[in-house]
Amino acid sequence: FDPARFGLIEAPKIDGRLAFVTSSRGGWEGTPPRYSGLHLRGRRVVLEYQVDSRRVLDSPWLEIQEGMSVFARSIELSPSARETRLVLANDDGNGMTSTLVSGSVVVDRGTNVTAMRVLGKGARLNEANGQWSVGFPAHDGPVLAKILSWTGDRAELSNFQKWADRVAEPESLSPGLEPGPARWLPELITAGQRALDTDFLAV
Repeated sequence: FDPARFGLIEAPKIDGRLAFVTSSRGGWEGTPPRYSGLHLRGRRVVLEYQVDSRRVLDSPWLEIQEGMSVFARSIELSPSARETRLVLANDDGNGMTSTLVSGSVVVDRGTNVTAMRVLGKGARLNEANGQWSVGFPAHDGPVLAKILSWTGDRAELSNFQKWADRVAEPESLSPGLEPGPARWLPELITAGQRALDTDFLAV
């Protein structure tokens, strides 16, 4: 973080190892998402945005399980009259290969692999022209999904698969929209005072 002008001149830089990046085109097919806001409850953050006319609740998290760091992304999609797709991985043009192994998309990165698993009865994996996506068919009620993403040594892939098999089905994110406990206690109280009227401008 560059403190010059409170970080407005130089954008913050990533600290640590870069796990993965997404396309600048955005993951949702169709109209670019329109951000509505975020909800904070405890340590969890729920992002709210619109994809076309559908509300999406999206909560990212990092789970440390059995020595593995797994990115988890919980999604709740409002009713939709048509299918909605979320892109997970694209062919990077450098000969990237991906296959479906025991319900997970496995992207070959040499000695390492990236594995992605999608949980949820209303979500399904699709592959077309080197692109993997999650499809949400038309639905009358909310659809819940959880996307797990892990990158590591190929020899540890079976450990991720076994753990992913035990992960519980996704839960609704709607309760996270309710206000949580107060974060600032005691209550902050401020008071203003008009400056002396000694010049042409008083604040």
